[in-house]
Formats: sequence, structure tokens, C-alpha cells
Amino acid sequence: MLLTVENLTAGYGARPVIRDISLDVGVGEIVAVIGPNGAGKSTVLRAIAGEIAPTKGRIVFDGREISGRSCAENTADGLIFVPQGRNVFDQMSLRENLELGGHQIADNRQLKERIERVLDIHPWMRARQHGAVHALSGGQRQRLALARIDLLDPALVLLDEPSLGLAPDAVGEIFSGIRAMGDRGVSVLLVEQNAAMALAISVRGYVLEQGENRLTGKGGELAADPRVQRLYLGG
Repeated sequence: MLLTVENLTAGYGARPVIRDISLDVGVGEIVAVIGPNGAGKSTVLRAIAGEIAPTKGRIVFDGREISGRSCAENTADGLIFVPQGRNVFDQMSLRENLELGGHQIADNRQLKERIERVLDIHPWMRARQHGAVHALSGGQRQRLALARIDLLDPALVLLDEPSLGLAPDAVGEIFSGIRAMGDRGVSVLLVEQNAAMALAISVRGYVLEQGENRLTGKGGELAADPRVQRLYLGG
């Protein structure tokens, strides 16, 4: 497994938000974390990323324990956290956003090569690379945010609600982009309110409730589970 989380407990202040959470993500796997609002899904990602320190448990990434390490250290090692919201700069051009996303790449030639690779993957971005990002749709801005991740050649991406606030026709494009990341060998741990779409692209899912693991299974199995359908899929 690329990522193993064992009995993770974390929160803000003295009161834990998540308790004894355990999960795994293999190389090239897309894994979903679903559950109601307030279940602690985002807290799981923030603790793994290094934004908050766990009070209990172990986080092992690529064979090394990273519990309590900083977000910057984890990013440098290929563990990328993408929080909720639009992680782009609207007043800058699309290309400038890509250049800023790759600021950690010290070699300018390498950065340019990686930007060209991203533009090859997303031809529409090449056509609009010099235009201001504020002219893009919400779905296009989110696709740009995901594309910036590719510049860093990540091993594992933690995605927090990537479809939040998007129009329905843009949601499918975002999930197609996430699936493509997995096809390129990037592992993804995905927190998402759109449980049906998340489970459809995931090899495995974890259902959180009140800060604890409630159900675990293959994506398709969870999608067919009457409890999941009743609580999260409108069945």
C-alpha cells in the first residue's frame, strides 16, 4: 500500500473530530471517503496532509511514517493536498497559474517541459493559456486546479470536494479528470459529497459517520448496499 492509516484520531483543540480511523490507498488506486456533513471527512485529509497533527495513530506513506510532519514536507515528497474551493488565481492567465503551481520546480527548463506536457493532455488549455482565468467557467477553473497537480508528478493526491459548487454538466468532466489521473498511475484519496460519482470511479470506499469508520468495501459493493443507498444515494 502507498498509504496506510491506522487508528487515526485528530481534531481541533482538545476535542477529537475523528476517532480511530483506518484506511488504505494502493499505488494507482482511487479511494473514496463518503459520509454526511460533519462526519469528519475533511479532517481525515487535513491530518494525513499535515495541516493538523494527529493525537493518536499512525500514517505511513511510501513506507515511511509521516505522522505529525508538515504539509510542506509531505508535498515535497509527492503527497499533494487540494482543499475545498477554487485553488486558482482568477486575475492571472491560465499559463501564469500553471507556472505558479510549479513554483517548487527549480529548473526552469523542466518546468516549461512539464507545462507543455499538461497542455498536451488538455488541448483546450493550450488554446486559452494566455487568457485570464476569471473568464473560464467554474468547471474549467477546477480542471485547471487539477491540472496544476500534474506539474508536480505526485504519487498521492488528497482531493477535498472537487465537485463542490459546480454545475451538473461540469461534474462529469471533473470525475473523468480524476479517473484519468488514476489511469496515469497517480493514487487519489477522494472526499466527496457526490457519493454515487465518487464510488463509481473508486476501487474502494470508506463510509464515515460521527468521526468513525462505519462501512468499508469495494466501490460497486458500497453503491449497491441498501444502507448506503438509503443514507447517501437517495435510494
